[in-house]
Amino acid sequence: MSAEGIGASRFRLRARLSRRRLLGLLGTATAGLALASCSDGLGAAVAKRPAGNSTQGSVAGSRRNSYVAAAPPPSIALVTIDTLRYDQLGIYGHPFVKTPALDAFGASGVRFNRHLVQEPQTNASHASLFSGMYPASSGVRVQSVDKLSPTLSTLASVLAGRGYQTAGLFSWISLENQFCGLQHGFQVYQDLSAPLAPGGNPYDLATRKGRADHTTDAAISQLSAFSKASPFFLWVHYFDPHYPYQPPGAFATMYDPGYQGLMDGTLQTVDAIQNGSLKPTPEDLRKLLALYQGEISFLDSQIGRLFAQLSGSNIVVAVTGDHGESFGEHADLDENGNFFHPHSLYSSEQQVPLLLRYSPVTRPGSTIGAITQAIDLFPTLLQLAGAPIPAQAQGASLLPLLDGSESGASRAAFSAMPDDVFTSITSEDWRLIRNNASGTQRLFNLSADPGEQHDLLATQTEQAASLGARLQGWMKEVKIAS
Repeated sequence: MSAEGIGASRFRLRARLSRRRLLGLLGTATAGLALASCSDGLGAAVAKRPAGNSTQGSVAGSRRNSYVAAAPPPSIALVTIDTLRYDQLGIYGHPFVKTPALDAFGASGVRFNRHLVQEPQTNASHASLFSGMYPASSGVRVQSVDKLSPTLSTLASVLAGRGYQTAGLFSWISLENQFCGLQHGFQVYQDLSAPLAPGGNPYDLATRKGRADHTTDAAISQLSAFSKASPFFLWVHYFDPHYPYQPPGAFATMYDPGYQGLMDGTLQTVDAIQNGSLKPTPEDLRKLLALYQGEISFLDSQIGRLFAQLSGSNIVVAVTGDHGESFGEHADLDENGNFFHPHSLYSSEQQVPLLLRYSPVTRPGSTIGAITQAIDLFPTLLQLAGAPIPAQAQGASLLPLLDGSESGASRAAFSAMPDDVFTSITSEDWRLIRNNASGTQRLFNLSADPGEQHDLLATQTEQAASLGARLQGWMKEVKIAS
């Protein structure tokens, strides 16, 4: 096995143990705790750390422009979609996947073209969104094991302190407070998936209803329940694109109707691919991707109903993903290939959509090409609400990019896997990925090589050295390296 593969295998084992621990914990969990109360078809291409100022956060203050919030302050809706690759939406250039609702919403505001998450895993990514902190600083690294400290401010807690009504609705068990600590500040916090039967499988969406139709119904109902006397903050999380890939009805055959093989999207199949006992053929891989794309299109068929209820000039709506998904694009990374998540810091897992609409500051059909990252939403949404930005924030507000007061050329995104085997920096057209277990690095020009297939480390030595120094500086600031 290559040195690169050794690092990947070490992390893959850690990820499996994390999921097994979640399954074990579920046996003692009570149902009420969730309520607070082949590239074909791919298109365009652990210890907790103390908080501290980051390379990005140290310059965040200079990026906060003179924006004056509206009076009364706007309501805010944050929609997160699990496992959503940026390149699977029509608005991001996919040639055939049907996403008319997301495309229309994106066209009504601004599209961020190079938006990256801090860790390709649900809980850590959401903790970064809600706290504005890198996972190494927030302490939320390992899925369903680490919890966000209640001493940290969150979007919900800050906005609740400003008189906002707050509600969080989600359709995945790891976002229950006992597994993540994200409930802080939410007056309503509800898991929309069905209660787990004793010994049941949390991934069995056929019996644990939490699909986009149900999620959208619940979100619309919550909007009706909010009082009109004060603004609201609503977070809605859709789970559909996450495996198992079992889209309902016609969506199951929408993108590969002629397939005659045995490939399906069940959890058993996913596990077999991950442990190497099943090696998908190119035809099988196309089918697997088609099922994933069917999940996205089903989600899109339902989310438009929510967007219709989120109209008006004094409401901020942000739509993003928590991470992407790999389908074997970098098979050399692991002896069993590079499938699903969280296994790498390539764009397939690290880059997600970000669509933002707020008519006072966004222009319909506009795009932002600068590098942005998940932690930037925390200061951005608080600034739009006229709320103070806590000192813990390590991201930079996006508003200077929207009003043109900043070009974004100096921005960078930093990411890491839970055990810090892999870390990365993305800046302008370049990405450097470092394997801290083996000491090896890979360098890619994302403009010329969006699929990250051509390592330029040997020929672009000055670029590699510059990015490597910035990455090392960030690792020291967030206490990954000494």
